[in-house]
Amino acid sequence: MSVERRRQVIEPEHPRLSIARQCELVSISRSGLCHRPAGETPLNLALMRLIDAQFLETPWVHPYLLRDLVVDKPDQVWCADLTHIPMRRGFLYLVAIDRSL
Repeated sequence: MSVERRRQVIEPEHPRLSIARQCELVSISRSGLCHRPAGETPLNLALMRLIDAQFLETPWVHPYLLRDLVVDKPDQVWCADLTHIPMRRGFLYLVAIDRSL
């Protein structure tokens, strides 16, 4: 059963079951009952496309700052990266964190 269909079976005025219990029974969160994702604004989508296009032309924008560093002890170097992945209905965000061993 789709999430939308599960939302439809909730009866706010049910005489014996609270909304919280009904949500639990149909396996949706209570916040998921009312919340509808807003999606991205046209301006934000346009900006993300511009950033993507620029990165594809110049993927070397940030210099490698660890080039001459000898990594010889644990937790000396950490690295994090954040990116967005275009999807049909917006974006997924991916965060990766790595540390030296």
